[in-house]
Amino acid sequence: MNNQVDRFNLVIDVINRVPSLGYRAAHLKEQMKEEILRNRAYAYTHGTDAEAVNQWTWPQESWSCWPQKTPGHS
Repeated sequence: MNNQVDRFNLVIDVINRVPSLGYRAAHLKEQMKEEILRNRAYAYTHGTDAEAVNQWTWPQESWSCWPQKTPGHS
């Protein structure tokens, strides 16, 4: 998380960059900041990321926006 390329910081970055979100997403932004602090504290105490952070992957459903490759085609 120190490099700020985790899902929590990515959400915060989107909120900061999309003007129409503004105050409507302020609560979500605060939740993401709290998650960052919580996970940093866990890593400091235990010397490793929490299981939920360490094992997290992008949900399969989110991949559906990418064109699917068919065998024999690139």
